[in-house]
Amino acid sequence: MKSSIVIDVELDEQKIPEKILWRAQ
Repeated sequence: MKSSIVIDVELDEQKIPEKILWRAQ
């Protein structure tokens, strides 16, 4: 359970910069 939560958080953290870069483009 804990491992899956950590993975979800890491994915969310990676999505944030991707959205910022997407908006910048």
